[in-house]
Order: sequence, then C-alpha cells, then structure tokens
Amino acid sequence: MDLSHIKQLRSSNIDALLAYAVSSVDGIIQCASAKKHYQHMLLPSLTSFITTMYTRCRLTPTVLVIALIYLDRIKRNLPSQARGEFDTHYKLFLAAILLASKFIEDHNRLTKSICRAVAPLYGPRELAEMERSFLAIVSVS
Repeated sequence: MDLSHIKQLRSSNIDALLAYAVSSVDGIIQCASAKKHYQHMLLPSLTSFITTMYTRCRLTPTVLVIALIYLDRIKRNLPSQARGEFDTHYKLFLAAILLASKFIEDHNRLTKSICRAVAPLYGPRELAEMERSFLAIVSVS
C-alpha cells in the first residue's frame, strides 16, 4: 500500500465521520427553519460549518468522536418536546467540540482556534455560556 492510497483511505474515513457528525447533530433537536436574527443569516449550511470547523481548527478524529459521544448524551437527556432556534445545532456542535478538546488536551490550543473560527458569529462569553448550558444537560445522567 503506497502513501497516496493511505491518504485517500484516511480522507474517505474522515469524510464519513464528518457526514455522520452532521447527521447526528441534525437529529438531536428540532430547530426552527426561519433565520430570525442577522447572526443566523451569516451561518453556512450545517454540513459546511462542521466541515470548516474540523479543517480550520485542525480537529482530530478523536476530538470529533468524543464530541459525538457528548452529543449523544445530550440527545438522550433533552425532553422530547424540546425545540431550538435556527442556530441551536451549530451551538451544540461548538459546545461539544470545545468540551471534547478540553477533555483531550491539557492546554487550550483548540479552544483558541475555535474562538477565532467563530469570532464574527459568537464571542468568548457566548461560547462559555454554550459550554455551561451543554454541561448542565449532559451531567443530568
């Protein structure tokens, strides 16, 4: 097996993992389809957002898998009648990758990278609130 074949195989596995992540995030909670706030207008598709965050922040597959575990826990803990705003899926994904990266790393390289990547949309305070809210739901079980 040559190096180009290994890179191609790894790329297809990551693509599958990202597709699974999009599907998982999209299935957590029913969200409004209307973009009520200006901030919502700036968001790309969920697929593009997750793929861009993965690439731009140089997330590892391990961080993504741990984030998916957290997202599964939050899905199990949310009431079935729970509904979200247009950007709830985005916020859940951000909170999950922030927490997963903190679980994996002793330093905050990824946290800073994530903050820079979403800076026009969400500030540090909003990200911290997303984390706290996410933890409050995840820790119920």
